Amino acid sequence: MTELLPYIFNIPSLILGLYLLVTSFKIYRPKFKTEEQSLKYDNSLEKFGTLRKIVSVILTLKGAYGLINPDPDRYKLGATKQENGWGTNAKTILIEKCLKDSGPTAIKYPKIGREYCECSTEKIMSNYTEEQYLSISQKSRDIQIKELIPKFQGCVGELKRRTDSTDRIMNRIELEKQKRTQAQF
Repeated sequence: MTELLPYIFNIPSLILGLYLLVTSFKIYRPKFKTEEQSLKYDNSLEKFGTLRKIVSVILTLKGAYGLINPDPDRYKLGATKQENGWGTNAKTILIEKCLKDSGPTAIKYPKIGREYCECSTEKIMSNYTEEQYLSISQKSRDIQIKELIPKFQGCVGELKRRTDSTDRIMNRIELEKQKRTQAQF
């Protein structure tokens, strides 16, 4: 349920921001039933026009950013960046274990692999105590995946997006090299 919170908060922010934006810059003018309503609207635009423009831009950007980078942990009550009783070198150990478990992905994309491991380690350390994580890590691989993957789904999505993007770029470069080689002959 918490994974929906970024959308619940940011879609209305984006819509309200866009509405204020088009009305503040007079791109759209609402239709009024009476002349008095129209006059009140025009007076409010004169009085608060600049403020409305600033607020509309802020709301639009906030809503768009929240939809592009959804972070459900941001909306948890009482959520802090505490490490839940983790040891001092636990983060380093978890990152190294993650890199080792990533295998070919970490070798093919070392920087992306490290960033993924740092992201997933942060999520693990913020959602579990060290004892809870050790308990989960002793269960079967299927149970581990079922319990841990939802916590760092955003990290997995970012990893897939970045590796796919890198693969597309590398494929284009390879095609360009082949075309140049063929053109030389």
